[in-house]
Amino acid sequence: MPSFFQYNITETITSGRLTFQRAFSGARRVLLCSHPREGERDGGQRRAVKEYRLLQSLNEPALFKPIELIEAETTDVIVFEDPGGQPVEKLKLHRSLSLLVCMQIAVRLAEIVQRLHDRKILHLGL
Repeated sequence: MPSFFQYNITETITSGRLTFQRAFSGARRVLLCSHPREGERDGGQRRAVKEYRLLQSLNEPALFKPIELIEAETTDVIVFEDPGGQPVEKLKLHRSLSLLVCMQIAVRLAEIVQRLHDRKILHLGL
């Protein structure tokens, strides 16, 4: 089983119900998504495990690519390729986005969500 401790965390991008962190494993840059297990009631299959398997099965270039799943005692961590970039919330803090940029982001997101819906996948967090 992979170990969470093989990663050197360099930045916490977001924290909350899910925590996203940038990290290195040697020279490889990755994105860690921590899923706490507390309060999960889904018949024994944890949310992170289901998400990891689903993401592995999809061939969608716009989605993060999962590398591995780390199952720790209280938290599951999905390790992704790190595409770089920043969350939109952080971009808004640094500068205002033009209407054109906002529309480009919205159109791209709508296209991705449509492709997922075409595969009968819904994302309740959007």
